[in-house]
Amino acid sequence: RQIELAKDNIEQLTTAKQSVMPDHLTDQLANRQQFLDLTRYLMDLKENKPASNLHAQPVGGETTRPALRGVALLSELNCTACHSGNQELALPAKTAPNLQQSSNAIRPEFLLRFIADPVTVKPGTTMPDVMAHLTPAQRQQAATELTHYVVSLSDQSLSDQPLDAQASDRGKELFHSVGCVACHSPLDDTLQPLLPESSVPLGPTADKYHRDGLRAFLENPLATRPAGRMPNMKLDHWEA
Repeated sequence: RQIELAKDNIEQLTTAKQSVMPDHLTDQLANRQQFLDLTRYLMDLKENKPASNLHAQPVGGETTRPALRGVALLSELNCTACHSGNQELALPAKTAPNLQQSSNAIRPEFLLRFIADPVTVKPGTTMPDVMAHLTPAQRQQAATELTHYVVSLSDQSLSDQPLDAQASDRGKELFHSVGCVACHSPLDDTLQPLLPESSVPLGPTADKYHRDGLRAFLENPLATRPAGRMPNMKLDHWEA
């Protein structure tokens, strides 16, 4: 409900330091399956609505202005890292990934391909193609030099342990129970995505990560990506 108060009746105005969304609501759910069902329902709300309704929801008899949607994109794409924006908007800077943590986890071969052509290697990435103006030879040389620099930041020597089939089976169960499928598609028995069009693609994780590096990332993703797109699922060491 909307309640109107006379200004004379207001003794103090204070900016709330946290959301009015109550904490620990999910603790009232009986199990993780209920959490996944709730998440799936919210995803269905988005998937089943006409696309035109997603861009302008009625609010107080009005619709979201295109300029306001542009502000959201400015923040998400971090345009103000290069371009000065309206200071009145007070857009928070989007924290970049930690290059040292990335170099500890990601294979140099993947880094080279990603830096050289980020959109092709990872569709949907917010990493801009800053070398689009270079010739193919110049692009490859620059990507190679940048990869050497990023790898030089690593303070660990990671190796791939032999695959533990039993751990893999337990990991498959966790993938479908702890909330990964809220963003990433659930997989069928052949490990093919069931919802490829409406999910964040995992891509060839074995080509991208050292196994120890992926484990460390899953255990604490915010150390590598402090902007928080990948949430911390609160996995313990062995679950990760």
